[in-house]
Formats: sequence, structure tokens, C-alpha cells
Amino acid sequence: MRVLSKEFGEVTKKKKILQPMVHQNSLKLKIGNDEVSYYECTAKYPLTIEAKGEKTLRIMSRLQFSDSMGQEESYRIKIKEKNKILGTYYFNTERSSNSHILKRLDKVPGKWRTCEIKVPKGKHRYSIEIPDKEKAVLTRFILY
Repeated sequence: MRVLSKEFGEVTKKKKILQPMVHQNSLKLKIGNDEVSYYECTAKYPLTIEAKGEKTLRIMSRLQFSDSMGQEESYRIKIKEKNKILGTYYFNTERSSNSHILKRLDKVPGKWRTCEIKVPKGKHRYSIEIPDKEKAVLTRFILY
């Protein structure tokens, strides 16, 4: 296993928030005074994103904690283009104390985690999958 840790830079002003290709309603998270939209991704319901390069795709994610889960949990995100796996990212997170999911008061979001992939020139379709069968991950996609 290879583990990398990386400091991420600021997202520039020329950013674009991407939505999954299959129409799915977003979930609103209340984070401090702000409401931010996330999309639920599970093993049963992966998400597909279309991105036009040459840019960077940042995937921000939060594990959705249920009552039966502990204070800390791990999860994975697999990113594929066609049948090629571009990366499997492993995250460890804990319950967030300053955010909650609107209209899902029985669930708690984890602290956010992020990964990035380089999008080559042209149009690309990426599949975002959650290999952990019993876990739901809330995701946002920023292209910059």
C-alpha cells in the first residue's frame, strides 16, 4: 500500500461546481451560517461526473454517520474513467461538531476530506464509486 499526504492549495476564482450527470437532488448541509449542497454516493448508487480539461477536479467528501457508527470511521472512494481505475482514496474521519444535514437529523456528516485528479485536455466522464457496501458518502465536485 502506498500512502500520500498532500497540502491542497486554494481554489482559484475560476472554479465551477459540477453536478452528477444522473439527475439527483442534492442534500443541504448547514455548516456554520452557510448551506452547502452535497450529493449522496453509495455502493449501490455511484455518481458520474463530466469534466472538460485541462483542469483539476477536486472531490470533497464527508462520510454520513448513523447512530450505530462510532466517533471515528474510515471510508474509500474509487474514481474510474471507463474501465480504468484512476485511484482509490482511503480516508479516516470523525463526526463533525459544527455541521448537520438538513432534513436528515438522524444522520451526522463527518469532517470533510478531499482528493484531486488532473483532468487532461478534452471531455472526460468519471465514475465515483464507494467500495464500502454499508456506507454513504456525501460529495461535491469542483473543477478549477
